[in-house]
Amino acid sequence: MKKIAILFAILPLIAIMGVAHAQSLGGQKTTAMGAELQNPSIAPDHPLYGLSRAFDKLSMLLTFGPEAKAEKALEHAQQRLADVKAMIEKKRDDLAQKASEEHDELMKEAEENINKIAEKDLTKELAIKTKLESRIAANREKIEVLKTRFKEKGKILEKLRNRTINLEEKITQEKEDLKERIEKAKEGTEKRAAEAIEQAISEIDNAKTNITANMRASDMLASAKEKLESAQDAFDSKNYGMAFGQATAANALAKNAQRIYENVEERENIKERELDGK
Repeated sequence: MKKIAILFAILPLIAIMGVAHAQSLGGQKTTAMGAELQNPSIAPDHPLYGLSRAFDKLSMLLTFGPEAKAEKALEHAQQRLADVKAMIEKKRDDLAQKASEEHDELMKEAEENINKIAEKDLTKELAIKTKLESRIAANREKIEVLKTRFKEKGKILEKLRNRTINLEEKITQEKEDLKERIEKAKEGTEKRAAEAIEQAISEIDNAKTNITANMRASDMLASAKEKLESAQDAFDSKNYGMAFGQATAANALAKNAQRIYENVEERENIKERELDGK
């Protein structure tokens, strides 16, 4: 209910933003700098710029989860780059500096949320951080274009570049660490699977040859052999998780088959002893 109330409360803001956007564009598409950065509809010198930033902050509050928040922060950071470009073109260095500082804050917010991303599935976390790394790299490339075009504004643009490069390098290192952890996990899984297969082979081989005398034990041993074959096939395909599971099942079936045989054999021995006693 609270979320619905908030959404109704911001509807007037959305309407105002839409009108402002249409007026600033004058029914025309925004121009682009080599398809890199579009001119903002509401730049820092626009009367509604403060309202636009308030709307951005509200959208961040309504975004949940570190991954989504990091993406949103990077999206807003790209918009601030467009603001920097527009203000440099208008020779408003004061507003370009302000937009640069806002970009810096958004990159900090993106970094804070990236630090909170921790998935149980390391492969999933790697995919998420690879996607975010791509977004950061795209922003850095846009800054490089700005630096080339506006060489005289190096002081403003260098700070943008440094913040972005630092975050890009950090997430790249995190990706490398994740890859190493994934490889170690695979090695551990492979080792456990190989050991489970060896155990299953040993358990099946140790089953008595005359176990076939008992139908139930014989069927169970046949199932154990099938599971072992599946485990070996999965291992060859490097599907170590499945290999471990199938080998463990084979091991359990072989043990149960042996146990059934031994119980039957023990009952027969008892019966023989009882007959001898008579």
